[in-house]
Amino acid sequence: MRLRSKKIRQTNILSESLEHGNSLEKYIYPAEITLLIVLGTFYAILFFGHFVVPNSDFCSFLDVGKSWLDLKIPHTMKRGPVYSII
Repeated sequence: MRLRSKKIRQTNILSESLEHGNSLEKYIYPAEITLLIVLGTFYAILFFGHFVVPNSDFCSFLDVGKSWLDLKIPHTMKRGPVYSII
């Protein structure tokens, strides 16, 4: 009798733990958050002081893009039309 009751009790505990989720799941979410914080800190340190330098032909690209959006053929085009429109 005792062996049977212990076995039933163990299967009940096992089924309850499966219903409530695996014990590994409660460690996954904090690990993901920690990983995101570590990567964010890494990139913040890596790009500290970085600034974007605009392209020297930005004004001409802007004019060409506006011409294409107005459905006009631009007078000069140094690069492809997709780059100007973006």
